[in-house]
Amino acid sequence: MSGFNWEDATVISQTDLEEYVYVTDSDSVDNLHIKNYCVQISPAGFSFNGLEEFLRNRFVYYVFSEDEIQRLEEQGETPRIKAQEMAGIGKQFRQDGTLGEFILFLLADGFLDLPMISHKISRKQNYSHEVYGCDNLFFGTFDGDECLGIGEAKVYQDLTRGIRQAVSSISEFHEEQSHRYLDQELSVAPRGFSENLNEEQFDYLSNVVSASPDDHPLLHPIFVCYEDQELTDAESVSTSEEEIQSLIETRIADLEPLSKAENQVENGSDRLRRAHLLFLFLPVPDIDQFRKRMLLAIDPGLRHILDEESPESDADQTEEGTA
Repeated sequence: MSGFNWEDATVISQTDLEEYVYVTDSDSVDNLHIKNYCVQISPAGFSFNGLEEFLRNRFVYYVFSEDEIQRLEEQGETPRIKAQEMAGIGKQFRQDGTLGEFILFLLADGFLDLPMISHKISRKQNYSHEVYGCDNLFFGTFDGDECLGIGEAKVYQDLTRGIRQAVSSISEFHEEQSHRYLDQELSVAPRGFSENLNEEQFDYLSNVVSASPDDHPLLHPIFVCYEDQELTDAESVSTSEEEIQSLIETRIADLEPLSKAENQVENGSDRLRRAHLLFLFLPVPDIDQFRKRMLLAIDPGLRHILDEESPESDADQTEEGTA
């Protein structure tokens, strides 16, 4: 253990995040852990308006470090606009993983005290020739271990399919014949370490990523956002907030997300047992509307693209991941 307080490098306030998202329950079996989240309840249903505003104001922290934000402001630039430009979300927004990766960052940083050690979007701009397989790099303490976090994010209509695709993606980092996916990520990481890290943390992580991947415990924070149309009952103004929360918790329990995750992990690489697997689930009543609303919060300039886009089923989305 390094002895560092990695929470010092986080930038998302748990108190602020809890105003818009809350944990319904958590569970675990062996190295598999799950946390079920839900959008906060307001008198009129889910607090999507509040979550939109939160995402709008925090996206800049996903793209830039706090020092970079300050430098941009001193140069007369608007960091929020610069972040939107660098994200470059366009007509292929369904195949662009930015939304899921951004929410993964918020949950890992805000709730789990796992700082993101490299800003993926700005890093891609600087090293565009590189290919990036993982959805964010994290580092911090989990379940008593100091872990290197290799993230994955999926936004799918179907929970089981989202889990399956996530497990398939992370399994690529554990193929016995090659560590090329992980080596690919770690080889460029020091060039893009976040300035949210202090100098001592920076030096320590430089040694971590240059060592063998087997020298440090791995954690896979895996965000899966999925659709559950039965949650539309939560939008009834005649139902109290307490009743709505009870309905949501019962519905999530009925879906048995831990069992679903366990089944998919068993079908993945045997080497997944060597890593901590942490699934972060977020159900919404309408995945298509949720995606569009949150993307508009991130970049209002997408409105003309989203207004022209016709409804598309989840079956038509690519298996590489969705925004």
